[in-house]
Amino acid sequence: MVINSQQSSQQIQLEYRQLDSIADIWPIAAAHFGEILALHDPHAKPEVQLTYTELNRQLQAFAAGLQSLGVQPGERVALFADNSARWFIADQGSSMAGAVTVLRSSQANPEELRFILEDSGATVLLVEDLACLKRLEPLLGAIPLKLTVLLSDEGTENNLVDNNSDISPSHRFNFNQVFAKGAATTLQAIPKDRHQLATLIYTSGTGGRPKGVMLSHGNLLHQINALPMVVQPEVGDRILSILPTWHSFGRMVDYYFLSQGCTQIYTSIRYLKADLQTYKPHFMGSVPRLWESLYEGIQKQFRSQPATRQKLIQTFLASVNDILWCGAPARV
Repeated sequence: MVINSQQSSQQIQLEYRQLDSIADIWPIAAAHFGEILALHDPHAKPEVQLTYTELNRQLQAFAAGLQSLGVQPGERVALFADNSARWFIADQGSSMAGAVTVLRSSQANPEELRFILEDSGATVLLVEDLACLKRLEPLLGAIPLKLTVLLSDEGTENNLVDNNSDISPSHRFNFNQVFAKGAATTLQAIPKDRHQLATLIYTSGTGGRPKGVMLSHGNLLHQINALPMVVQPEVGDRILSILPTWHSFGRMVDYYFLSQGCTQIYTSIRYLKADLQTYKPHFMGSVPRLWESLYEGIQKQFRSQPATRQKLIQTFLASVNDILWCGAPARV
């Protein structure tokens, strides 16, 4: 079923306001948006496309897999990875299992990641890939991790890392192995309270040691419930996702537009210009520096054009600017 009327959108927001856990959004979204494409990662190998129904199934399977591997409600789960469909599944699957997620980029300094593990009290580590895990391994000896999961498909339980690893082979799994565990069990219900801690987002540490910002489920849900007053996307609108999802702004952009039935398309600096042309997104969360970089590239190309073409482009841009100043809708 596709929701596209204002009345139906208001009904969905009403359902969201009753929730006590951020992860409870996704079964509701699946019920309303079904076969609408939720996540599209055109640059993954293989390419990833998940409808809302498929996404919810994968979230539940990953959550059940974590539970079967001993992850308990309230347990800290460190997620050291970057933007991808699997990041979203690991993040919200962990929340669905009742865990508290601890976020940072896989590209951060290994010493910083070790500090975050210790400071947060994380006992479970979800990591981007084998290369990232190997960078961390020499620093993990004193950290009581009971479970490590790669978000890649590399290896098997017994050969994910070197034989001299401090992590027990019986407690190492890759992404698909967690799904296999989840397929063999049922997701267990957990206590829910919007005041419970949902996530720890760590600062970059430029002013000293990184500091963990504590956000409750209620904090995250407030954004979902407040943002319709700012922006009202339509079901099926395309969202280009480039901001780091381990930052609070990038994360909330993704959560909100997905809660509204949009299609999230993953991109990066490398692919951004081509993806803007290919997918023609309706919305995109960004920061000023990104647009400054694009502007500089456009200006460089513009200056290389013949004088007559430069004059034509300037005339067109002046006309567009006049239209926008007259109050024409910015959305196309």
